[in-house]
Amino acid sequence: SLPLARLPARRESLLSLSKEWTNGLGSLLFVAWGHGGFQRSTPVFHVRGPRITPADFKNVADKIDSAESRWFLFFRGSGAFAAQIAGDHREIISSEHETMFSNDPIGMTLLLKGVRSNPQNSFAQVAQELGFATTAWYADRSLARTEEPTLWLPGQRPRTLARAEADA
Repeated sequence: SLPLARLPARRESLLSLSKEWTNGLGSLLFVAWGHGGFQRSTPVFHVRGPRITPADFKNVADKIDSAESRWFLFFRGSGAFAAQIAGDHREIISSEHETMFSNDPIGMTLLLKGVRSNPQNSFAQVAQELGFATTAWYADRSLARTEEPTLWLPGQRPRTLARAEADA
């Protein structure tokens, strides 16, 4: 029953969101899931046409600053994007923190599974469950973890969610 706006995966769509949001539409749930990388030394989120940069996300976040927003960022380089938009009224889960891994994250599937299993969970509870699920996913496959899901809350330092096997 919530209004939903699904935008084409283009930089122009993202930038237009900041113009639309000035109408006071309420809170925002923003999901960016896909493939990231670098253009020279700048982390980017890949879309058709010009790539999206952390500065583009910050532009949107700053325009909607008075609205409560939750951000799910699942792509290589998402930690750099989260660091740019972290602030008041914003809760963020990124698939990385400070290290950009070479593989695309698997966490979005785990996130969706957790939300479907427990739709009543708070954002922080969703994040905690994602951390447990990510740790278990890699441990069950005897793989080295190549993502570092991180929770970014207003006024707090970013908190990594997945733990080393000994800590889990």
